[in-house]
Amino acid sequence: KTLRKSGVDRADSPSNLARALEETAVGAPRVSDEPAGATVARGSAGEAVLDYVAEQIRTLVTLDPAVRRDVPDSVHKMRVAARRLRSVLRSYRPVLDPKITDPVRKELKWLGGELGAERDQEVLLERLSSKVGEVPEELAFGPVSARLQIWDAHKSSEARRRTLHALNADRYLALLDSLATLTERPPLRAKAARKPKKVTAKAIVKEYGRLSARVTHALDLSPGTDRDTA
Repeated sequence: KTLRKSGVDRADSPSNLARALEETAVGAPRVSDEPAGATVARGSAGEAVLDYVAEQIRTLVTLDPAVRRDVPDSVHKMRVAARRLRSVLRSYRPVLDPKITDPVRKELKWLGGELGAERDQEVLLERLSSKVGEVPEELAFGPVSARLQIWDAHKSSEARRRTLHALNADRYLALLDSLATLTERPPLRAKAARKPKKVTAKAIVKEYGRLSARVTHALDLSPGTDRDTA
């Protein structure tokens, strides 16, 4: 319904979404609010999870043109949407079949990694610029700020090319098709019919235990690269 209101006609192939993204100058395509071709009980855990999944997919798709145009903070927001999708698909394996969602999670991780180079460069420049600004003038030799900007221009150009290469890749378009299929034909499991409160509570407890174990492991390590990575 949302797509039709936006002037996009539906065809037989789900790859319409991917092809539409290539025409970014027209605007961002949107993902339907309602899953098609699957029965999702109202007020169920399945409905709650799919609503959140659809929201993050819409966010990711809507940000695509902004990332291509290098709109400030768009890369960061797109990475957040990809990370949230990965997290919800991992946390709610009892609701959505992991045999279907795990390959999607793998591709979302790839996308986040490709976008990461540009975002990491943005953060690094901010931190280095801040540190340079703290150095007393009598200790700053040469045009430090200017050299920093030249270095950033080179690194940012490389990172930008990597981002655009990823968004133009067949792998990315295939990922969009897979995400569209999740909402059109969601791989629901038996627990999808349960009330969301119990299913969500179990998922939160499990994720908390997972996070707690990772934090404990990290704190047991000596300060350094291994701890930072953990």
